[in-house]
Amino acid sequence: MWCPPFFNGFAGGFWIMPIIGLIMMFVFLTFFFRLLSGRDGWYGPGSGPTAGGGSADTPAAIARRRYARGEISREDLEEMLRVLED
Repeated sequence: MWCPPFFNGFAGGFWIMPIIGLIMMFVFLTFFFRLLSGRDGWYGPGSGPTAGGGSADTPAAIARRRYARGEISREDLEEMLRVLED
């Protein structure tokens, strides 16, 4: 089939459209699945340090929570609180 020489058989540069379409589909699916998972602090209440309108937790509150979960020992908690007070 004959086409003008400046088209080079690719309809004047429209060869890039499938590539742009794939990129847009990837971006859309990424946002869609991140929205469904509700992770990474991108969306609404329950994500991010100030979720629910409150303020970010203090380092002492975080240390106490870690102690309550059993992640650190009592000595570690006391040392952390002592360092934070100084």
